[in-house]
Amino acid sequence: MSDLKGLSNQWQRTLAGDKDMFRSLVEPYLEELRAAAQHEITYRVCVGDLGSGSLSAEDLMAETMIKAWDERRHKPVNLDLEAWLLGLLYRTADLLVGEERQIGELAPVSLDAPAADMASATGWRQPADFETWEEAIPDPKSTPEEIAPAVERQPGALPERGRRILLMHDRHGISLQQAAFATSSSVSGARELLLEARQTLLDGQEASGARRE
Repeated sequence: MSDLKGLSNQWQRTLAGDKDMFRSLVEPYLEELRAAAQHEITYRVCVGDLGSGSLSAEDLMAETMIKAWDERRHKPVNLDLEAWLLGLLYRTADLLVGEERQIGELAPVSLDAPAADMASATGWRQPADFETWEEAIPDPKSTPEEIAPAVERQPGALPERGRRILLMHDRHGISLQQAAFATSSSVSGARELLLEARQTLLDGQEASGARRE
């Protein structure tokens, strides 16, 4: 309880404008955010959403941190800081890709482009089944380190929301409830997308192995 109270006090200081406190709170998650940003840029280039070299992982990280500070008062109480930061990184990526398209620097939009509500959403809606969800999720067959490369080897194979839920849960260790919250999904819907994404990657890997044989 004291740890939770301490974190609450630290976040209150952040809300009041303490930038040093904000930096200390987000610092433990920067490595995961960098990995997420690198994958996001690599994947967006693979599916044609970005031109090579038009946007870097460092650019995405910097913009995400700016938005996190500017939008800190809008972080929902029940959304963990790491899940919120990852969700914000994905939203920031959508916005930056949209800006790149508008200035005409990109090829035509890929079929895997994110849905408009993911790119333009400004609110955070807690899933209706967030508090009541209890169903267990089977363990993934891939290690966390294997997830992002597997997704990058099959560009466009996963729906955008499913890809992000898969990455948040299986790569970054975010709970299903938190991943659902951060991606504007129901928890039951997030579970379905997660399991489908795992199976799609597995099927693709098996098909690739069969072709090599």
